[in-house]
Order: sequence, then C-alpha cells, then structure tokens
Amino acid sequence: MTWFRRLFASKARAERQLDEELRFHVDELADANQRAGMPPEEARRRALIALGGVEKTRHAYRDTLGARLLRDFAQDVRYGLRQLRRSGVSAQQAPEARHGCGHAALCPQQ
Repeated sequence: MTWFRRLFASKARAERQLDEELRFHVDELADANQRAGMPPEEARRRALIALGGVEKTRHAYRDTLGARLLRDFAQDVRYGLRQLRRSGVSAQQAPEARHGCGHAALCPQQ
C-alpha cells in the first residue's frame, strides 16, 4: 500500500505547487494592473479574468497530469461496487463484473 500513499502524497504536493504558482501569477498581474493605475480590487479582478479563471486553470492542469483518467477509473470502480452491492452478487458474477469495470475504464467513450 505504500505506492498508494505515495500517489496521494505526490498529488497533494502537486496541488500545493499549483496553488502557489496560480497565486504568484494572479499577484503579478494584479501588481502590474495597480501600477497602471487601477484600484486594488479592480486590478485583482482583471488579473483573474486574464488568467481565464482559477478553477478552470486547475482543471486543465489536472487533466494534463493524467489525474482525470485515475479519477474516472476510481468513479467507475465505486459505481460498479455500488451496483454489485444492490443486486447481490454470486461468486460467478464477480469476475465478470470486474472485467466489465476494467473494460469501461480502459476504453472510454468519446
């Protein structure tokens, strides 16, 4: 399980680094806007607009790291387990369900 902990520790570190970088860029743009004569609130607002939105930038960054694939796979597994729990699974059906979940995660529909 150490690889699992390492995966989430590196994710948390990447999130912290992303937050620091986004904060740096927003502050730099806001400072430039203030030097151009804007009030501080307007300068920050325009800096956020110039970046295209912080949350949108975060999602784009996560998608480039492959986090989306892992997140979608985890959602598929959770959904599959919920469905198995509801329907009551026999010993024969479990391997078939595992195969179906793996196929759904590896071959996403466009």
